[in-house]
Amino acid sequence: MASLDQTEGFSPPPLTTGNEVGEEDGNSSLAIGFILGGMFLFSLQDVLMKYLSTQYAVTQVVLLRCLVSGLVLFGLVVWRTGMNGFSVKRPFLIYLRGTLMFASYICFFLALAALPIAIAVALVFTTPMIVTALSAPILGEKVGGRRWVAVLFGFAGVLLINRPTAEGFDPAMLLALAAAVFYASSIIMARQLKASADGAAMGFHSNICFLAWAALIGLHVWHGGYLPPDAGPSLGFMLRAWTMPEFWDLMMIWACGGLAGVGLFMITEAYRQAAASLVAPFEYVSILLGALWGFIFFDSLPDPIAALGMAVIIGSGLYIAHRERVRGKKPNTGSQIRPRA
Repeated sequence: MASLDQTEGFSPPPLTTGNEVGEEDGNSSLAIGFILGGMFLFSLQDVLMKYLSTQYAVTQVVLLRCLVSGLVLFGLVVWRTGMNGFSVKRPFLIYLRGTLMFASYICFFLALAALPIAIAVALVFTTPMIVTALSAPILGEKVGGRRWVAVLFGFAGVLLINRPTAEGFDPAMLLALAAAVFYASSIIMARQLKASADGAAMGFHSNICFLAWAALIGLHVWHGGYLPPDAGPSLGFMLRAWTMPEFWDLMMIWACGGLAGVGLFMITEAYRQAAASLVAPFEYVSILLGALWGFIFFDSLPDPIAALGMAVIIGSGLYIAHRERVRGKKPNTGSQIRPRA
């Protein structure tokens, strides 16, 4: 999946903090290279997951994928913080956040099985709008009128893509939106857990959570007995019986884990090299990559109305990121600094 999070992968634009806009961006070119590379790798993972969705069960793929990404994350934690980096504060909340992220990933992968890649990715990129909408009632943050307008425009883009009263609507679109809601909830939790763990360590523990949930659900559905004969692509991906992967399919599954792990490293480095307000807008290239790969590998392109909706979502997200940057230029009055999501 396209990066939605610096600690786990599928990452919509993080909201900037009050002290980072004034940071020296001498490494901005390197940071942009890292973020574009990370988005490229995650877009390739999306292609592989869509291909695998026609033959295997999502819990089996996630479990095998996480075995590889877990090794990459383990090495990343040891490299950055040593063995002590695995200790965390408030472990219950960290694993609750991991559960929300697991639900987000599963919903995204199920949506990916039925939708063009670009459509699924674009709908998940409504996360910044959802975070903005939720930050006022849940975190008590002040959201200005211009950002509320951007949120409304973003959801207008969703309606253009979904067209709930037209033939363009696919129920799998609701899965992509559910992925965005679950992920936005995990971002809200990440703001409250910012001092509880290093980003790489949080990703490692989230990976453990993914493994546990994939195994637990797999124990109940591995036999395929719940799969109805007329199941669509998403339901088939969820309930299909586990089978021994062919050699090259297994390589693809493990490649997903490697792509996720290396992609995570590149995204993490991008946000270490430059301010989030500079890096974040480049994440939207994953929507364009999704359209490109969809055309090359699956002979599918969004229709003009859906493409317009995608453009509106991109514009809304970029404007929210811009407003965060503008707000960050104001003097820090001692209020809590907002962590990167």
